Amino acid sequence: MGSPSAWETALLGAGAVLGAAVFDRSVSRSVDRHFGSRALDTLDGVGKWLPVAAIGGAGLAALSERDKRLGNTGIAAIEAGVTGLAANLGIKYAVGRARPVDEKGPADFEPFKRPGSSFPSNHVTVTWAAVTPFAKEYDAPWLYGVAALANAGRIASREHWLSDTVASSLLGFAIGDFFWQERRKPDDRSPKVAVGPAGVSLMWETK
Repeated sequence: MGSPSAWETALLGAGAVLGAAVFDRSVSRSVDRHFGSRALDTLDGVGKWLPVAAIGGAGLAALSERDKRLGNTGIAAIEAGVTGLAANLGIKYAVGRARPVDEKGPADFEPFKRPGSSFPSNHVTVTWAAVTPFAKEYDAPWLYGVAALANAGRIASREHWLSDTVASSLLGFAIGDFFWQERRKPDDRSPKVAVGPAGVSLMWETK
């Protein structure tokens, strides 16, 4: 069997998000019962800092001059993280979903009225987008387990529904995979982000 088409992949992703949405209320109620516990507070902190750590690690990798493979992977991760954040900001505004902390339920939407809405999660999308190039390049699927801690943390904070984080994971993964693939193209002349001691610049080949 061949690899699934883009449409098949999109349908599977939509199915996963809708399936997760079935459990939005029950998961939120469980978090409410234990909110303020040490375990949830710890998860909340991890979820907040993981995207920072992921982008920071990608930045260090991008600065590598001796290991071109590591450097390219780091740059792909930065490109993916920035793109993921930009995409999220637009989607959030368009969807306008209420957060669990708003106490309005998972089905409350106000499109184009809530720029800081629940769907999707910036933290989760950026974490998965930045982690995916490394997981792909170095065949390290365990990194997805680390990224999933961001999902748990954002749910524990009562800032996001379960389905928000599932959608964000899929979006981040797709963006991360795209930039990883682009960095692997031998003759790719598309614009590149160059990271060095002097700063960040945009470069492209003209030959």
